[in-house]
Amino acid sequence: MKRIRIALLLFCCMFFVFPSIAFAFPNNIKTSTIRPDKQQTIWNNTDLHITTEQPEKHPIPDWFAVSENGWVAISSFGEPSSISIYNPNYEFQSIIYIDSNTDVQVDWKEDNLILIFGISTVMAEITLQGELVDMNYLLTDDDNTRRYYYEYLGNHTKISNGITYRLQNSSKILDRMLFVDKNQLVRVNLDGTETIIYDATVEQKSFFYVKVVIAIVLIGVCAMIFIPKLVQLCRN
Repeated sequence: MKRIRIALLLFCCMFFVFPSIAFAFPNNIKTSTIRPDKQQTIWNNTDLHITTEQPEKHPIPDWFAVSENGWVAISSFGEPSSISIYNPNYEFQSIIYIDSNTDVQVDWKEDNLILIFGISTVMAEITLQGELVDMNYLLTDDDNTRRYYYEYLGNHTKISNGITYRLQNSSKILDRMLFVDKNQLVRVNLDGTETIIYDATVEQKSFFYVKVVIAIVLIGVCAMIFIPKLVQLCRN
């Protein structure tokens, strides 16, 4: 019972640690300045492309961020990674493709977009037109920055101006499974009703079936290799 109480207390504290980060970029995170010439070198090596043409298939969402003004950015890891931008009416505006070998998490700083590249923890502030504004290293050696990077950015539920936004799976059963991708971004209104902002159900199901087939093949291969050896070992 004591452990349950402690867990509940820690869970509640998470909401008070970041009460406004969903709509206000935090000023207490720790960063390290990157020289302007090095910023430009890093940025020149970042293959970034922006288009206002909405893709036929929705990239499977991994992370998201909501600005103070209600703009939504949905980041998807892939080849290339992509960031879908929606206005406060949840209308598609643009998609940013980034040819990166790492995940790209997102946040907002007023009207600008924050891109955080996972392995290097390079944090780039850009305009929605793709122009570089500033670039720093995000240092995760203090508690505030560590919580921001590891807990807040990847949180599937965020609150902006009293409105809850949640990444979920359209299947309630699959939504409970840890390694199944989310496929919807939902807005939970004040009266409890839900509005689907982004839906990649079709794309997620296709990818899920591929993973199931791969898992079955791997299990089959392992069975073919180890079961005969196990039988032989039992006979001996």
